[in-house]
Amino acid sequence: MSELTGIPSSTLRYYDNEGLLPFLKRGNNHERIFSSEEYEALKIIKCLKKSGLALKEIKQFMQLVQTGDPTLRARFEIFSKQRENVEHEIEKLHEILRIINYKCWYYSNASEIGDEQKIKNLPLENIPEEFREIKENLSCN
Repeated sequence: MSELTGIPSSTLRYYDNEGLLPFLKRGNNHERIFSSEEYEALKIIKCLKKSGLALKEIKQFMQLVQTGDPTLRARFEIFSKQRENVEHEIEKLHEILRIINYKCWYYSNASEIGDEQKIKNLPLENIPEEFREIKENLSCN
């Protein structure tokens, strides 16, 4: 399962001990027997973790799953909130990427002509339109 999910076996054991895999079966020697149900649960756990949800909150989510249909609305709310959080992070990353793209343009042109001051002092109309707002908002290069 570790190879399939990319989750270290120590983490899988931890998840099991923390109750995140409530349906996990055990073999005769107490080895963990993963089914497709656990595989799907691990994909969701991994997704929620990457989305920024704390392990404590993921555990609460998994308890809701265990409870069944009466918790469908609560589970929807968790994913809805995480969707908003991820969308917000994507917006922040897009802004960071815009600044990085501007700085790549800036330094590429400055290094091409060998004179940073010429690029730094370019009139706004000589800067590509997509970078003008960024140039105006940056106070240093």
